[in-house]
Amino acid sequence: MANNVPVKSDQHKNLKVSSQRSLEHVSGQHIAPINALEFAQAATSYPIILVKEPESANFRSVVMLGLEAGENLYYSKAKWDAIYVPQSVSLVPFSLGLDPEKEKTLTTCIDLDSQFVGEDKENALF
Repeated sequence: MANNVPVKSDQHKNLKVSSQRSLEHVSGQHIAPINALEFAQAATSYPIILVKEPESANFRSVVMLGLEAGENLYYSKAKWDAIYVPQSVSLVPFSLGLDPEKEKTLTTCIDLDSQFVGEDKENALF
């Protein structure tokens, strides 16, 4: 489970990100979220579907990577077999999220539990 928190210079001054990253973190993921701006590019490689969020009446757009939970037909042998890689997959450990200090404002977030994040990695955030 991701531990996404807003990036803050005072809290994350010693945090670093790995130079080498892979897409292995989605090897068992059968869907991936996408936004409307990605539809044209994503449609070249994946079916785009809308799924209902179980805890609300909202829907979100996703691409299908596999037919069953835990199945990713696009990732094998450390290689992505599609023309387009969804942003939610390629931007890991980063994402966009709501800033708890500013209402309705998006901010850069980082997954503190990601294997690509830690004080022992190569690239400092600040």
